[in-house]
Amino acid sequence: MKRNLWRSTAGMLAVGLLLNTTAAGAFAEEGPVGIGEAFAATRCEARQATQQAQMLDAWHLDRLHMEDVWQLATGEGVTVAVIDTGVSTAGSLYFGNRVEAYDFVGISEDERNKQAKVDCMHGTFVTSLLAAGRRDDGGAVHSLTNFAGIAPGVKVLAYRALANSTVEAKEGEQPPPPASLIPVVHSIDAAIEAEVDIINLSLVVQSDAPDFDDFENAVYRAQERGIIIVAAAGNNTDNIGALFPASFPGVITVGMSTDAEAAHPMSYAWSPVTVGAPGAQVVGLAPSMPDREATTANQAFHQDTGTSFAAPIVSGVIALMLEYDAKLGRERATPEQIIARLKATADPPPATAPDPQLGWGIVNPMRALMDTRPAPMASEAAEFTPPPAPPPEPEPVDARMPALGLGVAVGSVLVVGIGLVAAIAIPAATRRPGP
Repeated sequence: MKRNLWRSTAGMLAVGLLLNTTAAGAFAEEGPVGIGEAFAATRCEARQATQQAQMLDAWHLDRLHMEDVWQLATGEGVTVAVIDTGVSTAGSLYFGNRVEAYDFVGISEDERNKQAKVDCMHGTFVTSLLAAGRRDDGGAVHSLTNFAGIAPGVKVLAYRALANSTVEAKEGEQPPPPASLIPVVHSIDAAIEAEVDIINLSLVVQSDAPDFDDFENAVYRAQERGIIIVAAAGNNTDNIGALFPASFPGVITVGMSTDAEAAHPMSYAWSPVTVGAPGAQVVGLAPSMPDREATTANQAFHQDTGTSFAAPIVSGVIALMLEYDAKLGRERATPEQIIARLKATADPPPATAPDPQLGWGIVNPMRALMDTRPAPMASEAAEFTPPPAPPPEPEPVDARMPALGLGVAVGSVLVVGIGLVAAIAIPAATRRPGP
């Protein structure tokens, strides 16, 4: 069945998210504000704090050796635009004042009248994987989890361009058609105006989505300004062809890996994947209760699977790369150079590169910062070394030359022989016998 947007499945948040532009303005505590203006985190539907009886392991941080990487960079001085469902930072100790939220979707009159909360789950989870902070001493914020964002010092501009975290179809019915992509277009233009360094797009659409051409042009405008764009490859339910923005040229497309160092079977294999990153059952944050004190006891956590969540991990790694390069006084890398560096420094896939689901391999933050390549692998098809050239054939030799040489040698021997005979015979003939 053909779909324009992906539907969420159990335990997995959708990569493709419902777009909604039916409202005229966002609603904050102080009253309605205009489209594109500040969005209050208190408007997000919250979750109760996670009751943890044991350690909640953010396995992807250990897999990527982030404790070592954070000694070199945390993303400070880099700005990332997260274009998603919006983000809730209220009631959380993980974000500080590093997140600014804006709404390009708005709230309907009915929602406004009912003081309804909006769905910020997907955007909060994505933003946390990218940018959730640590304590001032570098330790984990919560005593029962090692969780933090990949770039805990980065600044985030969170644009609410998607209305819902999931696209659900009623039983026996087709999934609802996507609404306009115009909120996403406006968000990209706002990110360009804000001169962000990176745009994270954890969403997918097909080319027949409404306002697709405007969306494509907005992506190209951002690329022309040197902004690095990172996109989710998509979650695999059917082979339905090209997905976007993953398939736009110059976009860094991210597949997802598991804790077993393999591609997750849900990672879409029909997008041109650049690299993979952990995306299976990763730990992150959910919107916390905004009316409660920001304490670890009130923090809501979430664990989920999807390429939506692998993408912000790569966005975070790129933020670390940009900060580290600036520290070393390197010239700012172009998006093309960042792509080449991510490919060259990734942990190669188990078979051949590029792998349909993991591209050139699983992102390696330390090598990406240091710009060092992994040890070559016999199976790494991307690093093809041609066999040595065969030795040159000997030049043809004139067959007459050896014969001529032999004749000269024989003649020389004869001349020498005649000379010896003459030297002996002639003196003997001239001698006279005595009387």
